[in-house]
Amino acid sequence: MSYIVKGKREQLEAAIIEAQRFVKVASKAVYTINQLENDYAKASCKEVAAAKRASMDLTRQLVGVRK
Repeated sequence: MSYIVKGKREQLEAAIIEAQRFVKVASKAVYTINQLENDYAKASCKEVAAAKRASMDLTRQLVGVRK
């Protein structure tokens, strides 16, 4: 296996792990939003912030896959 192929495989595996983490965090955020009644609390709860960070992390990981 060449170095380039091995590098791509590792990048894809890392992207899969990051995507799984994002889905887990986003699901938790959706559950929390459904439990809250205050619209302000829905937009600023810590679970939503964590989902935004996980989304940014996933985006960064996918850049390596696209190159």
